Amino acid sequence: MPRTPVLERPASQKILGAAFMALILFFLWITYAFFTKAFVDYDTVTLKTDTTGVNLPQNADIKLRGMIVGEVRSVSPDGDGVKLDSA
Repeated sequence: MPRTPVLERPASQKILGAAFMALILFFLWITYAFFTKAFVDYDTVTLKTDTTGVNLPQNADIKLRGMIVGEVRSVSPDGDGVKLDSA
């Protein structure tokens, strides 16, 4: 069976093809949004201390009695100590 050129295909096939591509792009976007936690609501907590948290990398888990309760958003020096922003 010979292949039909794209411009000669029926409009319904073109619309279905465009809808399929849009669906693929939507699933890629939703996967990225879940990975970057775009739908997660959180409150920012700032901890100012003298030395604790210097070795914590960004996005490190914060645990309380073995359960993850948050993650480190940023660590920055603040005068004499360290400022740790977490969510």
